[in-house]
Amino acid sequence: MVSPAVASNGPQLGDLLSMGMTLALCVVVGFGLGWLGDLVTGTFPLIAMIGLALGVVAAAFYVVKIFKRYS
Repeated sequence: MVSPAVASNGPQLGDLLSMGMTLALCVVVGFGLGWLGDLVTGTFPLIAMIGLALGVVAAAFYVVKIFKRYS
């Protein structure tokens, strides 16, 4: 059994739920902006994949930032 002192040091349920939403939004927005860029330039899927990669990188930085708060 985990003591209340140890349990309160980690992320709470709200933190984890908002992190999941933010991760999904980073990836979707990155891909969406890349897709829009591809519509303008006609280079699908080049810019969409770059946007997707940037979204994944942004999500990774966000995860590191959140978990540094609890370490």
